[in-house]
Amino acid sequence: MITGCEALPVYEQASPGSIASPVTTQAMADTAPIPTSAPTPAPTEPPSPAADDSLNSPFEVYCGGWVDVTGFDSFSDALAYAKTKDNSNIYYPVNRTIIWTNPASRPASYQIANVGFISQLPDYPRGCEITSLAMLMNYFGARVTKAELADGIAKDDTAYAKINGRIYFGNPNDGFVGSMTDMSKHGFGVYHTPVFNLLSQYFQTSALDITGVDFEDLLAFVSWNRPVWIITNTSFAVLPAKDFETWNTPDGAIDVTYSEHSVLITGYDENFIYFNDPLAKTGGSKAPREAFAAAWEQMGRQAVVITN
Repeated sequence: MITGCEALPVYEQASPGSIASPVTTQAMADTAPIPTSAPTPAPTEPPSPAADDSLNSPFEVYCGGWVDVTGFDSFSDALAYAKTKDNSNIYYPVNRTIIWTNPASRPASYQIANVGFISQLPDYPRGCEITSLAMLMNYFGARVTKAELADGIAKDDTAYAKINGRIYFGNPNDGFVGSMTDMSKHGFGVYHTPVFNLLSQYFQTSALDITGVDFEDLLAFVSWNRPVWIITNTSFAVLPAKDFETWNTPDGAIDVTYSEHSVLITGYDENFIYFNDPLAKTGGSKAPREAFAAAWEQMGRQAVVITN
């Protein structure tokens, strides 16, 4: 049985580079997109007057020359609102910077250079999430290992049980479920909230959970040289309903698939998404763009980035 990102992926592999450790130069496919000019940089400081810290909201959307301001609890909600307003800006009070502007322009294709590759194998056969996170953090200069992240990620220690045909197990929204290293034991993975919480311990003011946004919004971050950590599946295409099962967790019932997987998006063009897959032998994997986006949406639109 496939048990959480252990199965070999079936996507097309781009021309490999010579990657053996984090923060080494990533050689991509010859067809990987290279823009002819620099992308629009991610926004930085707002103009005066200063943003209104009295709102006490994680995200603030400013419109109308920094006069109209609305607070939001999630980036996805803030972005959905900002898209309805001309010349709007999303301000992130935790680091006092603008992290989005509307309209947010981006090139038709873009590839982030020098994203080092790390394999999850052989030591973490279920460790795709922490390995992809290590690649993201290494890119921004954090000399952290997948072993450190495996130790640091929150755990849901709920024991696996199957009673009268019903499965009882942990909730990946609360922490890593089961064993990350021992394939003879039950295990699964972890979702975006515990990953974001762990990332925030290292990048206190620049970790950003962008779960819930549209797929095209992920690509804007990529065009700003910000690789995107995501949850997908090992086929990078929509899975049939039979591939999911229901677990009864301490928080209630959830539907999961043992094909769950995590990768780091590093580029895109009109036809493909480029990414580092910790199950591959090298970095520089690619998959058809439409199918890749649909798989990500099916898995809950989960995504985490570092803003600067």
